[in-house]
Amino acid sequence: MTPHPFIQQGCALVTMSTGLRAQSLKELRQGVSLASDQCLHYHFWGRLLRPQFGEADFANDFAAWVAGPVGDPATAERLNILNPSHVPSFEDLRRDILDILDDRLSREDFLSWARADRDFFFTDAAMIVFDTELRAHSPAELASLVENASQGSLFFHFVDARRRTPDHHDDFSSWLVHACEDPEDSPRIRALRALDPFLLRVTELRQRVGAALRIGEEEAPA
Repeated sequence: MTPHPFIQQGCALVTMSTGLRAQSLKELRQGVSLASDQCLHYHFWGRLLRPQFGEADFANDFAAWVAGPVGDPATAERLNILNPSHVPSFEDLRRDILDILDDRLSREDFLSWARADRDFFFTDAAMIVFDTELRAHSPAELASLVENASQGSLFFHFVDARRRTPDHHDDFSSWLVHACEDPEDSPRIRALRALDPFLLRVTELRQRVGAALRIGEEEAPA
């Protein structure tokens, strides 16, 4: 039986000002405590949808600001190792950020209250989702779609899916289970669900997802 096709979606983020901004570590701490989950999501994941030239030095916007305009590389490194893939909710992530900032602020030294040379602006982002009109009917076809997918499509199906779906799995592995009847412990499913998109650049994520979907393909005859 032909599986129900995989419907490839794309997405784009529309950013909006929250009205919150920070000029010091103390104000950053206050802003993080008030920011919405969507705001935290943007400042950790938004880099995957923003144009970039070269590889970013920091994995989230908070770490980048603390390292640069604030001039506190040690605290920036602590913020940089936070991985939203490894915490159950954004409230847990918020708590981790606040714990790091509280520890830093407890020293009450110059950097605790000094003004940065550039403000940090807390940003919300609304996601616009659209149908690319591309379809896949087999894992091989899906691999081909992924290997040519836009950043927005990869973000929607592999990053956003883990936040919006009840089982917190990516759309690709879920489609293999429900449409292609791949068992949950199949090599393709295991390979897809072992990927951590937060640790990968978009090009690396595209390559690894495509390779995972091609596991089990028969070699072409010589």
